[in-house]
Amino acid sequence: NAPSRSTSAPAFRSLSTNARSFTPGVNNPAAAQQQQQQQQQHQQQPQPQQQPQQHSANAAPFYPGQQQQQQQQQHQNPQQHTHLHTTQQQHAHHTHQQQQINPYSTQQQQQQQEHASQASSLEETSPIPTSVPTPFVLPTPLYPHLQQTAHLLTRSLPPSSPHYKSIPPQYHTAYPLSISRESGSYGLPSSLYSTYTSAHPGPLVLRRFDTSPSPKICAAVTSAFRPLRSPHIVPLHTAFVHNRALFFAHSYIPHARTLRERYVDDTHSLPEHALWSYLCQLLLAARAAHAAGLALRCVSTRSVLRTPDGRIRVGGMGIRDVLSFEDRRSLPSLQEADVRSIGLVCLSIGGRRDVSSAPGPEEAVKAGEAFQSLYSSELYQVVVDLAGGRVTAFQAVQALGHRMADEVASSHASADAADAALQKEYESGRSARVMMKLLMVLERSEVGVDERWSETGDRYVLKLFRDYAFHQSTQDGPSLDLGHVVQALNKLDAMDDEEVCLVG
Repeated sequence: NAPSRSTSAPAFRSLSTNARSFTPGVNNPAAAQQQQQQQQQHQQQPQPQQQPQQHSANAAPFYPGQQQQQQQQQHQNPQQHTHLHTTQQQHAHHTHQQQQINPYSTQQQQQQQEHASQASSLEETSPIPTSVPTPFVLPTPLYPHLQQTAHLLTRSLPPSSPHYKSIPPQYHTAYPLSISRESGSYGLPSSLYSTYTSAHPGPLVLRRFDTSPSPKICAAVTSAFRPLRSPHIVPLHTAFVHNRALFFAHSYIPHARTLRERYVDDTHSLPEHALWSYLCQLLLAARAAHAAGLALRCVSTRSVLRTPDGRIRVGGMGIRDVLSFEDRRSLPSLQEADVRSIGLVCLSIGGRRDVSSAPGPEEAVKAGEAFQSLYSSELYQVVVDLAGGRVTAFQAVQALGHRMADEVASSHASADAADAALQKEYESGRSARVMMKLLMVLERSEVGVDERWSETGDRYVLKLFRDYAFHQSTQDGPSLDLGHVVQALNKLDAMDDEEVCLVG
């Protein structure tokens, strides 16, 4: 854990320095005295009469030239400008909360305060959470997230569970995600399991329908949708019939929730920038499918998944193509229906009313009124154009190029944060490998008089290095300086030229 790490080594001094920097001059008497003198001189000077500050859209700009730009945006779109100003106030309030961390509190209290201040901004914004840069330690919100992901990927039913009778024998480590005997989003009862199989390296979601179509139809749909790959589409791996039941195997996405569960049933807040992001991701999914000569046919609030990092994925690929194989609509009409469904999905989660599947006139009007009162006219017009089928997916992506640029910037920021987290795990892995090699070689008494394992020669030098790295002592007793251990192991792994005196 991070609180147990020593700050005496150079690699860990930055953490204590960053903690003190929240209150400048606290631990520096000269700086504190100089700051007090400056405050007294400032109080003696005559102060001009200040106008009461008004918290409105005409607040002071953040950089030169922004005030004119804000006034133009307010004149063109006052609703969107008010939302942006509210977001800026929330960001400033969040930054002020971070600056009030007490440097004299214990490390555990500091960690709790930093975790609480960061968790508030993770809901709809940060692609990958970050915190104070500390070597070898993952960001505070990310580590429990990965722990929970590992739990979701390893949970399973006992081998004697009767649920295993409902799935084919080649699938194992199954866990029920949803078992419904009522007609779901596809018009038939279905069961959902997270499973593994030797034919695929990763976790899968196995969906079962109590119907038996032709195996040729399943093979044709599988061959058509399996090559389709997009970061915003849940891949279909196979569709088959077993014991008069239809099965679909898709990739398993941990922590995913449907848009209906999050924004219609639970009514979580949805900022406009997040809704723009969802709209762009759905359009990119439709563009990928349409470019491959396919149609999604599964865009609804019940089948579109959202993960905590803000990623949107369209699930249920190929299911309607098998269940509604007799539907002889042309491909252009199916692709037009995809674009309409994207507009209705955005209208549903923005207006807090599910109108994505067979909406009634009254529900659609109420959802539109609620949407128009919460979001800008630009976003409302784009959603109306999509729901009306006035544009194709390619035209919409081209028209929203500036919004797509925001998605590219967000993706790059997410990749940078992931690289930083991976670098910390790489550094931890280096130390773990060196320690494992040392422990495998040293003190193998069970091999007897074998010279290759005896504590002579190079093995004795390694034993002395082990004592130098882990068994340091001070006047007060054993030293628990973790920074010294990490530094020694890293230098050994990197074959550093520094010479160390080892005493036996």
